[in-house]
Amino acid sequence: EEKETTGDLAVTSKGFRFLFLPQRRQVWSFLLGYVRHKKNQSRKSGVSEQDVLQFLFRLSHQHLGTGYNIKATLSSKEKSLLDDLRNIGLIHAKSKAKRKNYYPTALALSLSSTEDVTLENTLGQGHGKIIVETTMRLYAFTSSEFQIKILRKFVRLDVRLPNLVVGRITNVSISAALRNGITGDGIIMYLEQYASPRMKRNEQTGRALPQTVVGQIRLWEAERNRFSISVGHLLQFSADENDRYKRILEHMQTKESSQQLWHDSRNMFITAAGYEKIKQEPSLQRR
Repeated sequence: EEKETTGDLAVTSKGFRFLFLPQRRQVWSFLLGYVRHKKNQSRKSGVSEQDVLQFLFRLSHQHLGTGYNIKATLSSKEKSLLDDLRNIGLIHAKSKAKRKNYYPTALALSLSSTEDVTLENTLGQGHGKIIVETTMRLYAFTSSEFQIKILRKFVRLDVRLPNLVVGRITNVSISAALRNGITGDGIIMYLEQYASPRMKRNEQTGRALPQTVVGQIRLWEAERNRFSISVGHLLQFSADENDRYKRILEHMQTKESSQQLWHDSRNMFITAAGYEKIKQEPSLQRR
């Protein structure tokens, strides 16, 4: 996150890209950072990265909803990890004083799975699923505030019901997402991740999203990427500077053609590098 001039917090473009990753990759990003932290603190805490990884992999093969006795099953090093794992969301456990058992969550069991955990796994069948029509109309069956906020980043939401939001993917909404650093592929991957099983998959590509939707999102992204912003200098010449104008134009066109961006009869726009070279060339200065 970064602070804006107003003092509010805002998600950076790197943060947006992280939010659009599959949930399992998000969790492993946190856990790998946590493992590195424990490695750096190993001399002080006595807990090594091997201790953390062994506990995580054992946790991922336990049973959802089953209580495991802390005193009987965990070493002292593993007990010291419980508060952190509870905060991450990998286990359910009571406060330290009342704690006797811990319970692995669905998120913990997904660590060794090849399938990504979605809102359907954690909130029930059908929850979090999205239907996208060829008209770019979108239906999301969710009551999750988090998912709705994610959708707002690239969808114009029109209707919100207790367990359903309806909106449309538009050029304006996609452009806003691209300005925030969200890529077209990131949006497509997110929609595919939560695509409803009611959507028919393409036999050749395996995609659930209609090809027209995928193509339109990429087209809007390509339109935006056609333009690039570069710093430059606008040189304006008076009527009595015609000779200097011709010398600079000739110099730019013969030696530095990539640094002369535009010109007309009395004006010239050149790159910052081209302007510096003009200042260093005595023959191009005012006489």
